Amino acid sequence: MTPADLLVLLGMALAVYVPKALPLVVVSESLTTRLRPWLQYVAPAVLGALVAPSILAPAGHVAALAWDQAGYLVAFVVAILTRRMVPALAAGLVTIAVVTVVNGLS
Repeated sequence: MTPADLLVLLGMALAVYVPKALPLVVVSESLTTRLRPWLQYVAPAVLGALVAPSILAPAGHVAALAWDQAGYLVAFVVAILTRRMVPALAAGLVTIAVVTVVNGLS
């Protein structure tokens, strides 16, 4: 490894580390307590943004809703009503199982 490669590696490490560490040093405790309730919604929002296109437009364009998407809708509604992940997952899985059995019988 040449010195130039080492400098590039160290520069990239700093570019990744500094934006993550700086808020921990700069942000005060009072601001952290005010931000914490807001920050708890970031992960679900990012997950929703990543998953929604594959649910609503599985072929690359928006398609009509089908029965196999019922589990997503049921899980979404249960998640909104209960604000809990396990009941939402369970309701979605049960819905998918019921739809699969009903479609298999017809």
